[in-house]
Amino acid sequence: EQALESIPDSPVMLNNAGLACLLIGQTTDAEKYIRKALEIDAEFSQANINLGDVLYTTDRTQEAIETYKNIPFFDLMHPQSEKRLRYKIV
Repeated sequence: EQALESIPDSPVMLNNAGLACLLIGQTTDAEKYIRKALEIDAEFSQANINLGDVLYTTDRTQEAIETYKNIPFFDLMHPQSEKRLRYKIV
């Protein structure tokens, strides 16, 4: 939180805070931080992936799929992105 106070409009910091919250099971806070990161930079691929993961974790599968679709095409070619989509959609 101290880092966020010093750079409150950094999409990278907000996304990282969201990911940290997701990893400890605080999905509400995770979603809040990641959505704020995406308000600043809607094309931030990792934030879109992380938001999709939050949505999937909270049983909002269809919304997660739509979020994954926001990932720019070239990032979908990344093996990690392709694996996530295949795992989550099937």
